[in-house]
Amino acid sequence: MAEAGTGYVQLGDSLSRTDGPLKVTGQALYAADHFVKGMLFGVVVNSTVARGRIARLLLDRARAVSGVRDILTHENRPRTRSMDIFYKDMTAPGGSPFKPLYS
Repeated sequence: MAEAGTGYVQLGDSLSRTDGPLKVTGQALYAADHFVKGMLFGVVVNSTVARGRIARLLLDRARAVSGVRDILTHENRPRTRSMDIFYKDMTAPGGSPFKPLYS
């Protein structure tokens, strides 16, 4: 144990977590608890078919659903070069790893 008043702590010393009481009483705020006026929420929709081919996307119908603001696909997603680099898996054997919206 470090000497009292030195300002140092050692491995194994008992430390008080400043957020501890808020978390155990359910009063702590997390990132998902903060809302901004006009904030949008995104949802990734995965296929329900394990192996198949996409014949067409009925985007006009999907956009007509109440609450849908827009739909991103491989054709209209934002082109962000830095994200393309992050999705590159140099250790993946033969071919590229699956990259949703990054074709």
